[in-house]
Amino acid sequence: CLSLPPQSTSRAAMASISRAVAVATSVLATNVAALSVSRADAPAMALAAHDMHCYMEEDPVGLEQGGAKGRSYRGLAATTVSGRTCQKWTADHPWPEAVTIRPTADRKEGSVMHWGNGLGN
Repeated sequence: CLSLPPQSTSRAAMASISRAVAVATSVLATNVAALSVSRADAPAMALAAHDMHCYMEEDPVGLEQGGAKGRSYRGLAATTVSGRTCQKWTADHPWPEAVTIRPTADRKEGSVMHWGNGLGN
């Protein structure tokens, strides 16, 4: 164990804090810049900032099929952005057609993900 005089420890601690703040500032600036780009490319509908990174207008070439425009979303959202409650796929109200939709499984063939309809996750 190396024991440093209080003044040296304080300088070392300040240098460490200063480096940490510089790194955090750089990371924050990078994230803000990325968010700005994501928002410019985002669809017309309102999406929360944390949802922007997973919404793709088109499938990534050679990596996915059938997942563009939100079809690959497999989250746990129960309400819309505006606050409306989402209809369960097992419920027949207000849209009776929902219960007639049968699950189509996601499947991976080689390196390509083929997205199903998301039911039954």
